[in-house]
Amino acid sequence: MPLFGSDFLKKLEYLSIVSKRVFRGSLLAQRRTMQMGGGIEFADHRDYTPGDDFRYIDWNLYARHGELLLKRFQEEEDLHVYFFLDCSRSMGFGKTPKFDFARQICAALAPLALARDAALEEAAKQVGAGSFEGRVLLLHGIPVADLAALAERTLQATDALADKAVASCAQRNLGLTPDRVQRADLARLVRTGAADAELAAGKGWDNARQTLAGLGIDLGALSASGAGTLAGHLVIDAAVAQGKAARPLALLVDPPTDVRLSLRPAGGLDEQRALLHETTRAVAGVLTLAPRWELAALGDGTAAAGTAFLVESLAGDPQWLRDFTGLRGQALDDVVHAEATYRLLSVRRAAALVLFELERRGSWRPGGVAAAVPAPAPVPAAPSLVGDSMTASVTTVAAAATSTPPAAAPAATPPTPVPARPLDAVATAALYRQLLQRATRSAFSAADAGRWPLEADPWVRPAATLRAALFAARLGGELEQAAAAQLTAGPWWRSPVSEARLRSIWAGGRSLRAEDAPPPAPTTPLPPDGEGANRAKDRRGERAPSAAAALAALFERRLAYHAPDAPPPATRPDYKFMQGDRKPKHKAKAKGGKGAVKAPVKKAKKK
Repeated sequence: MPLFGSDFLKKLEYLSIVSKRVFRGSLLAQRRTMQMGGGIEFADHRDYTPGDDFRYIDWNLYARHGELLLKRFQEEEDLHVYFFLDCSRSMGFGKTPKFDFARQICAALAPLALARDAALEEAAKQVGAGSFEGRVLLLHGIPVADLAALAERTLQATDALADKAVASCAQRNLGLTPDRVQRADLARLVRTGAADAELAAGKGWDNARQTLAGLGIDLGALSASGAGTLAGHLVIDAAVAQGKAARPLALLVDPPTDVRLSLRPAGGLDEQRALLHETTRAVAGVLTLAPRWELAALGDGTAAAGTAFLVESLAGDPQWLRDFTGLRGQALDDVVHAEATYRLLSVRRAAALVLFELERRGSWRPGGVAAAVPAPAPVPAAPSLVGDSMTASVTTVAAAATSTPPAAAPAATPPTPVPARPLDAVATAALYRQLLQRATRSAFSAADAGRWPLEADPWVRPAATLRAALFAARLGGELEQAAAAQLTAGPWWRSPVSEARLRSIWAGGRSLRAEDAPPPAPTTPLPPDGEGANRAKDRRGERAPSAAAALAALFERRLAYHAPDAPPPATRPDYKFMQGDRKPKHKAKAKGGKGAVKAPVKKAKKK
């Protein structure tokens, strides 16, 4: 017998649960809390302190008052609703027991507590993001199986290089064997002290401007002091102010008409690397030609991010370091190798985090089978869009567990994939430890493995970093080949062909994905792997395998680099400082004069 009729259920559709008090939740959701943070509804301002997130700075107030203030928002988190039903004997009192009324109240309020979440889930389903796999496909445009294959292929292509890089840097910078490197040693593993001494405060900004000038990009013409159609679109804040963060930051407020670049000269290779990256991001925002704001400012931006990674990698390019610094010989070798190790481990870490997020949610398992039970036989699927042309994108399995084969099957029915279950906390920590140890070639303790909640990301943002880095490696190889084919041979960052290619990518805005970037011009030589013959079929399916190979080839060249400079002449050791203290004593004893020490003379006692 139902608790209430359909008329009463229709009345509940217009009701909602309102809490008189604001409670503190534990997860981001839709209920307002007292916590101030990254919500949607603005609350108030507070003073900026070093270490705060730049994204929450109110730049409009800074422009009017010159003060850095941080915007605070009302966070919306989950609200737990509990229904406690009294099941004692007293609930059976009355002609109609009170227990029946209590059940009706709980049954009526429970749908109200879930109504808002159900509406959001329904809206997410309408845009294809009802499941985790749907969100990954919507955000990155790549199926989960193909994304996992891309990350796994990147790790496999660079495993041997990671061993070589970590072993070299561990011996040189740490004095350790590679098997003794811990997670806490990674920062000291890639030290570049020689480059920091060459890049004084203010020199990094000059190097960034000259580098982009070689690509035909005049920052002065894009800034407020320039002249032309793009004048004033880029606002550069290079003033030294108290409390200003040292790390450069590009803000694409309203591209292409309002792009801002904030920097404070600090010096060092880290600042040089960040200046090249953020300046390229700012230039990409100014030179976008997207007709609508959504296409210019929204999207994963992996194509534009790939160009920023490419220009940033010049901080470890031997030719660039020889042109802009005084590093030579062994010092240049050490900086090139340390920078290559830093970038290699960064890309591998992004690939490991992609696999970690997919595997901990049960969306992917090693071997391509997303199943929680053993499968009898795999069924090949269509070729992958991101991967080798003959590699199956996902392998589905049948759920049948019979030991005897069926007598006859009139028609082949499609198998039903059995989804794997998400991992628990212990298994997740073990998975995080395993993948990160493989990626960074360093030992993770149990406490390090417990850091996995800090790395968990439901949007799988490391996938965008991985795709941008792979695109940067491939784009760099294409630009090097195009520059070598020119009459005036030189580095790619001084070639007009590189300028035209980069401008074509920047014109697409952030909506342009790395997989959809325009191909090289017909005059550019094709890669030697023969991939250009089938480029028109599907660029996504053809670029990914060679992208991992291009990444491995780039780091292999950097790690094998040796400066052609002759070693400095060996100097004979000077031992004179060891005889400085003995000379005065020898002279004093030999002369027996002023510096001589005379033995005391005993006087005879008188009787």
